[in-house]
Amino acid sequence: MIKYINNKLSELYKRINLFNKLKKIRHYQFILKKIRPFTTARFNWKKIEHDAVHSKKINKEILIATSSGGIWPCSSFESLLAIALKLRGASVKVLLNDGIVEACQECESYWLDESKFIKEGNKSFCSSSYKYAKEMFDALGIEVLNYRDFTGKKSLKDIPKIDITEHAYAGALRYLGRGNIKNNSLHKAVLDKFIKSSELTRIIITNVLEKNNFDTALFHHGIYVPQGVIGDVCRNKNINIVNWGPSYRKGTVLFSHNHSYHHTMQLDDNENWSSINWTDDKDIKLNNYLQSRRFGSNDWISFQKVSETSDKDIYKKLNLNSKLPIVTLLTNVIWDAQLHFKNSAFKSMLDWLFHTIEYFEKNTLAQLVIRIHPAEDLGSVPSNQSVYNEIIDRYGSIPKHIRVVRPLDILSTYSLVEMSDSCIVFGTKMAIEIACQGKIVIVAGDAWARNKGFTIDVSSIDEYNNELSLLPCRKNLDSKTIERAKKYAYYLFFYRMINLSSIEYSKYFSPYKLNISKTSQLLPGKDQGLDIICNGILHKTEFIKYEN
Repeated sequence: MIKYINNKLSELYKRINLFNKLKKIRHYQFILKKIRPFTTARFNWKKIEHDAVHSKKINKEILIATSSGGIWPCSSFESLLAIALKLRGASVKVLLNDGIVEACQECESYWLDESKFIKEGNKSFCSSSYKYAKEMFDALGIEVLNYRDFTGKKSLKDIPKIDITEHAYAGALRYLGRGNIKNNSLHKAVLDKFIKSSELTRIIITNVLEKNNFDTALFHHGIYVPQGVIGDVCRNKNINIVNWGPSYRKGTVLFSHNHSYHHTMQLDDNENWSSINWTDDKDIKLNNYLQSRRFGSNDWISFQKVSETSDKDIYKKLNLNSKLPIVTLLTNVIWDAQLHFKNSAFKSMLDWLFHTIEYFEKNTLAQLVIRIHPAEDLGSVPSNQSVYNEIIDRYGSIPKHIRVVRPLDILSTYSLVEMSDSCIVFGTKMAIEIACQGKIVIVAGDAWARNKGFTIDVSSIDEYNNELSLLPCRKNLDSKTIERAKKYAYYLFFYRMINLSSIEYSKYFSPYKLNISKTSQLLPGKDQGLDIICNGILHKTEFIKYEN
């Protein structure tokens, strides 16, 4: 039976590899971009029953700064939030980029050629994305504000001085699918495109805020261009900010106040979760979910597509020495969320990786296994900079005593972690799951597990070297620390990731889609999760769904 399952999973993985190759073919992606607005990725509000009665108006002005209308899972969900807030009496307006800002989060090099992007940006898609997004909001009677109407005549000297460099740089890296900008004319031109778009966004959002009286600005992600710039301007103007994104578990979303969840989850108050009354029922519920993450059966998106791998198979596949402890290093995707975090011990993930490799070249007490993140190849934005190639370019070959598991290698990360002495991470959220398994984790970067009391967190190279010198640990976390890790994991996966009955898993074109047949489903009292989100937006309450 096990052999049969493994064979089926291997067949599936081959199909995934084929799909991954298709994802990198620009004509294939071009077609997908063209047809996506006509699929379930964009919700058609004209096809449902508008039977809800609006509540009495309240004195709340909400800006939903969607901007990139063609990111359909996000713009569709924000249309749901628009009508849900309107039904609760708020005044809601939506801001859309109508093509004047040419470099944005919607731009990705695997479908938009670099030379074309440098010349005209995202104009070929932005106008049609804007048209269909506006139709979606118009069907709800939501007023749409157009970027072009707020360019004004202002110079940058007349608006608040805000450093937009981080967002422009992160946006350019995301477009290029890289962790750094090469010193060549093409990459410089791409960065310049994002810088100019950031500057224009700064002018536009400043004018929007001056001509309106918004209490709160709501928008997805909160980083990159234009969302990151919008956030900085709003903070400068003392406008409340709510950012959100799809979370891991199916049917859930993650919201945060004041800043992107990339930042706030690191700074979350430990009092929100450390006092959770830990019970056998919670332990079973969490363990069942964490077990499901090995195959992604309960998640929107998963990169774990292989079955459990036995210790014997891993030793054989990686040619490991069974007499030496294993230290596993887990990377994150090089380009993803390249922001500045003050507690990181290294300037970049690659700096950390190379430093660690060079340390283990001289360390003979343990063997280092580098697990490259599967999303480098399987993610929605495939990376154009390979960790494996970076290692080869720097060292010529894989250094002695070190093994590398590449993104598409058929080997379970979870099985590898279980047989490891300890683990080292930079930014991957899997650090939380590793600690729940009782393994010691060293955090060198911006992982959400940092500052929670169940990982070893370093903020300088000296601290990092000192912790490396103590490896291998030859022990697991104590039961009290494991319970602390489990409390945070439970809080993250079940309290912060808010269930909604109005979204459901989608097999094609987007990871999720709206699940609504009539607007009365969005009224207060119909969906606890939606009530928590709307109350947070309108009244600044926490986006936490505690259990009764």
